[in-house]
Amino acid sequence: MGNAKDNIPVSEYDADRLIEAVDKLQKRKFTPTEEAEIRKIATRAGNYQPKKLPQGSKSAVVNMYLYYKYGVVNISKDANSAMPISMDKGSVKEADAIKLVNDIHGWNFVKNEEVVSNTFFTGIPDILLKSKVKSDIVIKEIKIPLTLNQFVLSENQKLDTDIEWQMLAYLDILKADYVEIFFCLVDAPLYMINQEKKKVMERMLMAGNNNDIIMQRLKMIEKSMTFGYIEKEKRVRKVIVERNDIKMRDARVRVKQLREYLLELHSKMQFFM
Repeated sequence: MGNAKDNIPVSEYDADRLIEAVDKLQKRKFTPTEEAEIRKIATRAGNYQPKKLPQGSKSAVVNMYLYYKYGVVNISKDANSAMPISMDKGSVKEADAIKLVNDIHGWNFVKNEEVVSNTFFTGIPDILLKSKVKSDIVIKEIKIPLTLNQFVLSENQKLDTDIEWQMLAYLDILKADYVEIFFCLVDAPLYMINQEKKKVMERMLMAGNNNDIIMQRLKMIEKSMTFGYIEKEKRVRKVIVERNDIKMRDARVRVKQLREYLLELHSKMQFFM
């Protein structure tokens, strides 16, 4: 839903910098560094095309259209799977993750199955308690990193754009103020661990590694995909996403553009079938 890297609107921060620049210009000349920065912001503002769809959005529409129309999927880089392993783990281990969150906080939430929607968005929040009182609405989302590395790195990284837009859509649909995301470290299912072991073992055998080195690597893989050695409380991280009406206004415009692109795609596909 985000913009292409070369098609980014001027942020509120940049707008403030421009205002400051005008004030400074009335008192003194810009330094070369300040002038370069102002030129960069002004150029981006002039080049921004709000109606330009990013390639990622187009790709997502194509993938969904072909799946629902013809039952085909885009094969992932893992030649043995049509679904990324991280998505597979998320769907299989979601119940375990909800239980982990419940155990830590003393809650008794269950997986929500209700589809919520409005004119622009549709989704299924993982945990949902609806209420006519805005402040009583409870929305919680469960995300399951594949490895400890991903869990640790995500703490210092900006929230994934796709996840942010997903949460903002929930807030728009339910008219709520915020949603809590819980990133949970739960063990990968045994079949997934064995798949990964088999793949690595075959690769290492072809490379001529001896059994001791292979066994050491296989143990490392298993430890990387199971987390019983970490305290429960340290296996959950919470992130709050708050309502942002400005972003949602832009998202509604983008949804309209995507629907137009979908109709265009459908028209073109008639020549293939």
